[in-house]
Amino acid sequence: MRSLSCSQIGAFTWCQKQWYLHYIKKFWSKEKSQVLSFGIAFHEGMETMMLDMIKQGTITDVMIKNAFTAATYSYTLGKNKGESPDTWNPILDKLINAMAEMLRGMDFEPFISEGFFRVPGFVGKIDCVAKVMGKITIVDWKTSGKAYTKAKVRKDPQLTAYSWIYAKAHDQMAFGVVRKDTHKASWHPTTRTPQQIEDYKVYVDRIRKLMTTQRVFVGIHRESKCKWCDLYPIHCEGEDDF
Repeated sequence: MRSLSCSQIGAFTWCQKQWYLHYIKKFWSKEKSQVLSFGIAFHEGMETMMLDMIKQGTITDVMIKNAFTAATYSYTLGKNKGESPDTWNPILDKLINAMAEMLRGMDFEPFISEGFFRVPGFVGKIDCVAKVMGKITIVDWKTSGKAYTKAKVRKDPQLTAYSWIYAKAHDQMAFGVVRKDTHKASWHPTTRTPQQIEDYKVYVDRIRKLMTTQRVFVGIHRESKCKWCDLYPIHCEGEDDF
């Protein structure tokens, strides 16, 4: 049985053609969008900070500097479209410092950073698992251009998937969000019920069935098209690709 991930499911529901070219034919763009590159850079910085915290405990100024260095190095290495690192490095600096200051004021003890977890048919990489106020908590780092609503946090499928593959933290999950416009960090705790997790499993099985039985993959046209969308569907012949 093919192991799916949040990224695969997101790609399929956004544009079936994109999913087919990426995950079946293994076509990958060498260039990353500025938004994607920035998000990857911030995650690299937070991974470095969490690994330092796991080893040393309390956040120090040296840890923050190490995190910023990792983030800017990642952004510089990426083949980015759009602004140069000179534009975004000061913003990365402010956002990493904002997240560090928020975590300093919390009872926050990470013990896993960028951990891979698997259940039959599904795999995921969790940004961080930490004890927050004594509770095991799944943490997902987000960079956002706007505020997160409670409804968005409650319904986010990524946290539901993570609570499935890391069952120890059903009762405690959170987004650590930094706003690129205001350079502020915020914490959004949430939970998932057993029914939400079962509903997500049903949804994953439904998507898996479409992936393995469908033979025509089309671009899903919206006002904001992805770069893979055009007027021509892809026809898949036979079972070899799956």
